Amino acid sequence: MKKAFIFVVGLLLVSFLRLAFAEEFCTKNNTTAKMAFSEAEQLAKQTDVCSKVGKFKKHHWCNENSGTWWISLDSKLSNCSPACVIDVVNKTTTVNYMCMGLLPSNKKPKNNQ
Repeated sequence: MKKAFIFVVGLLLVSFLRLAFAEEFCTKNNTTAKMAFSEAEQLAKQTDVCSKVGKFKKHHWCNENSGTWWISLDSKLSNCSPACVIDVVNKTTTVNYMCMGLLPSNKKPKNNQ
């Protein structure tokens, strides 16, 4: 009985460790394209496209419709939540600033009284 209990606990521990350290993958719908998060993170950090905007945060997600990894960036831009976007097919990086609100106008309206 004691050996069976230890065996079950061992199996549970192994299963937990596999889940805890499992690699995350992002795919693109209707394609065979697939990229591990570790590869996306490495691609993002190898280029200065994203690092010029801000430091990488831990928060990340996959958009399977566009086939892109998104990694949040820490930036001081007002009303913006930029993310580094890594394409799983082309392996390219871009920044999506995800800004909200209107930009201030530099010109006064013509009928301003």
